[in-house]
Amino acid sequence: MDSSTERGAELISNSLDSVVDVMKLELGLSTGAVAFFVHVVVEGHTAAAPTFILVIASLCFGFSAISCLQALAKVAVLKSTVRAAVWRGVEGLQKVLDGEAQKPLGEVTAVSRRMDIGFALGIIFSVVFLIAQFICNLQH
Repeated sequence: MDSSTERGAELISNSLDSVVDVMKLELGLSTGAVAFFVHVVVEGHTAAAPTFILVIASLCFGFSAISCLQALAKVAVLKSTVRAAVWRGVEGLQKVLDGEAQKPLGEVTAVSRRMDIGFALGIIFSVVFLIAQFICNLQH
């Protein structure tokens, strides 16, 4: 195997490590938001409408967290596929990426999209909650 293939595999692995770091950050934020929002809902010091919005935000962040765990597992499969190909001495990293790594790469992309959508919806509903809570506070 030539050094360019090894270097390419190392670059791909490093890039995937960066993706994993971002996913872990999003997982931490999502699970933290769920825990905090559940605490706020259980405390019950908000009106019914803002509480309902907060429950929706919690569900969105929970969906994002579950999708993130799935994506992390699929990234591990993708990294293993690339590393196994390099270990076997496959010539031409592009052949690996176009062949056996294509399915795990597509799965990571699809799950990551769902994760990002859930996270974005969680943020949107959180902002809506803050606005609704502010309006409720003004009325009282």
